[in-house]
Amino acid sequence: MPDGVNDPRRPRPKLILHVEGAREDELARGLSAAEAVLRRDGDIDLEAAMVANASRDFIMLDGDLQPINDITEEEHRLAKLWEDALSAALDAGCAGWAEEPVRGFWLGIDTGGDTIRPWYVDPPIATFRLKDE
Repeated sequence: MPDGVNDPRRPRPKLILHVEGAREDELARGLSAAEAVLRRDGDIDLEAAMVANASRDFIMLDGDLQPINDITEEEHRLAKLWEDALSAALDAGCAGWAEEPVRGFWLGIDTGGDTIRPWYVDPPIATFRLKDE
């Protein structure tokens, strides 16, 4: 298995699940469910699936409600797969809870040192500085 040190290939990314208030065993159950969904059709590029899901959130429409920056069919498939994996993770991880959480959860990736979170976890903040005139 690549480890990035002895084997120069990047380590295989791992899924990370965050659910506020969940115990370790619940998170493990949720991760197993998410993995099963993401791997049901074979090996996929986790980063590509996560990016496709984020890209789908930013499709802009013209005045006739037609997409002006649509994503490919493959990206739609990957985005749906990512969405299904998160749903399965919540169903399995929060089984027995009075209510599933409506916020405070996300599915991300550990790429072997860096954690890639969905854009909505730490949304970018535009900053600017006014020039003194």
